[in-house]
Amino acid sequence: MILFPPVCFLFFSLILSITDLRSRRVPHAVLVPAVVLLLIYRLVFQDEIVPALAAAAMTFLTFLIPWIMMPGKIGGGDLKFAIFLGLVFPGLDWVWPLSVGLIAAFLGILLRALRQGRDTLRTMPVPLVPFLAGGGCLYLILESSFL
Repeated sequence: MILFPPVCFLFFSLILSITDLRSRRVPHAVLVPAVVLLLIYRLVFQDEIVPALAAAAMTFLTFLIPWIMMPGKIGGGDLKFAIFLGLVFPGLDWVWPLSVGLIAAFLGILLRALRQGRDTLRTMPVPLVPFLAGGGCLYLILESSFL
């Protein structure tokens, strides 16, 4: 059963990344079941519920502050996906996937701005879910405890 969180992450991240790239939306109909499944798993099969809830709270707060300070720059779907990320990666394991995802997003924005001009930075929407999912996937590949 230890493979459930990574498999759940890969499955739902793929769906949510494709949806975010195509429509710039992260649908509740996909994300809420993912969060509920992980919560049930953490409650029933493991004693990691407290670290998982703490990680979910920390990832949520990490996105909530910029979401409040800069309205319209970070979407609500990105905020919700951060909770999912925290539930998959309990304790402090969420820091690495989140950091890698945000660095990758920054580099993508920078490359696009260099190609299209600096003025596009103000109006350019950036789907964060694929970058965060990529950071999580890279973490799963490199972290031996999930393999």
